[in-house]
Amino acid sequence: METTVQPHRPRTLIVDNSPIFLRCLQRLLDVQGIVQVVGTVSDGRTAIDMALKLAPELVLMDLLMPDLDGLQTTMLLRQQVPDSRIIIMTATENSSLSSYCRAHGAHGFVSKHHVINTLGTEIRRIFPPRPGQQN
Repeated sequence: METTVQPHRPRTLIVDNSPIFLRCLQRLLDVQGIVQVVGTVSDGRTAIDMALKLAPELVLMDLLMPDLDGLQTTMLLRQQVPDSRIIIMTATENSSLSSYCRAHGAHGFVSKHHVINTLGTEIRRIFPPRPGQQN
């Protein structure tokens, strides 16, 4: 009898100031089953507090938020929760933005316009399957 190892589902914190996008993204991730959502927050300061409490493996970070934006929050999280991986999400279409975000600590980048088609791929790139795991 062959034993199959289930895929690793990274503990994930979602940060976005749009309640509608936050709910939709959480539902999408629940359906896809590739992550375990452990929390959702709507601003950068709360994201830092929650990340310190929850120690997520993955943070899905909105770029444009009032007060403490996603890039500032990313840089602070990289200092305070260095084991977390961060994917920046934005509706802004700019070809150099991905490189800029990566240069400031993000591990990945997705456009919100293509999140349904690209987020799963980006998560699997950052958390590749371990030997013996199903995709």
